[in-house]
Amino acid sequence: MVFTAQSPSEFIVEEILPDGTVLQVDKVQDLGKPEDQALERDYFTHFILQKTDWNTMQALGALAVQMHVKPGRFDFAGTKDKNAVTVQRCSAFAMAPSRILPAEIKDIKILGAWKSKDRIKMGHLGGNRFTITLTEANCGKKVTAESLQKRADAMGFRMKNFFGRQRFGSLRGNTAKVGKMLLAGNFEAAAWEYVAGEGPEPENFAQARAKLREEKDFAAATTYFPGPLKYEKMVLWHLAEHPTDFVGALRRLPPNLQLMLVHAYQSQLFNEYIGKSAGDFSCSADALGFPEAEKAVANGAGAPDASGSVRWPCAHIIGYDTALSENEAKFLEAKGLKPEFFKIKSMPNLSVKGTFRATEVPLKDFSAEDNVLQDGMKAAVVRFSLPSGSYATVALDQLLD
Repeated sequence: MVFTAQSPSEFIVEEILPDGTVLQVDKVQDLGKPEDQALERDYFTHFILQKTDWNTMQALGALAVQMHVKPGRFDFAGTKDKNAVTVQRCSAFAMAPSRILPAEIKDIKILGAWKSKDRIKMGHLGGNRFTITLTEANCGKKVTAESLQKRADAMGFRMKNFFGRQRFGSLRGNTAKVGKMLLAGNFEAAAWEYVAGEGPEPENFAQARAKLREEKDFAAATTYFPGPLKYEKMVLWHLAEHPTDFVGALRRLPPNLQLMLVHAYQSQLFNEYIGKSAGDFSCSADALGFPEAEKAVANGAGAPDASGSVRWPCAHIIGYDTALSENEAKFLEAKGLKPEFFKIKSMPNLSVKGTFRATEVPLKDFSAEDNVLQDGMKAAVVRFSLPSGSYATVALDQLLD
């Protein structure tokens, strides 16, 4: 059994800013610069968003409705889990702090707001600190602080940096499959897999897909597909009018969702590769002690660099512009693939260049303690920090193995 929080309070995520500041639950913080407070034009308001059982986009959407503005006015550095209590920094274009601070939305708090010259950009964070309450109910086994500490010590307080199940997005687990079809230029198969592919999901969803597979009537499917399958219905509405325009149908999906399908296949390849190899590249650590994968160079993993810091192993997230190592080239060749596979002529917006990712990351500031909950249930509370883009659920999989 994998960890599944029974309540948001069992999974707490606090964003770490690039300078190391931790945005803490229920702590009001003003991190503004005095010289920025008089800005009247072309400014941004940075604010600290605490949310419970909201995903980031939904929470900002609710704020936009209350403020009577478009959601596009808001930016953030990284998405945060829904079934959790999370704290993160966001920005809003030309909205005074006094307008944002009084916001009243259920399970949302604003813990500070101040003016800035710059908007928050995706990836502009140092990492995340996680505080996770583990019980037999949410992870399927009895866990103690001692067992967690021993396991973390055996791991060297580092973890294999696999992409987590969230990266693959779907209950059916077929996003990587769709992404591979897109990259192969098989748009008809990709569209069919997206709307009608099989996999574990609610029964009414599965029944609707099965009916479509049998009848192959796109127009009819728009009437009986359940409401929550809104993205599938976008594809179906297009195919109902243009039954052979599968590229056009897939383009009806939001751009970030289209790209997520391709990223899922890249991530699957990365997970497979680092399951067999530590990687042929390495990088130094930043000021927070986290790997700077974008600065990776060949070899040197595990050995101290000139400053005495340990270098972290890295590998490619493969794209069309990737200069493969010999081992990566053999891995890709065994799958009948080449880097050019990741350039899509019919859908160039989905072409991906590739980048580096650390294959191992530190479990920074690791701690564990035993606790007894209000209902008398025994629990172990574990806390650690990870760099942005690394998954606490992956850390738990390895700690509970």
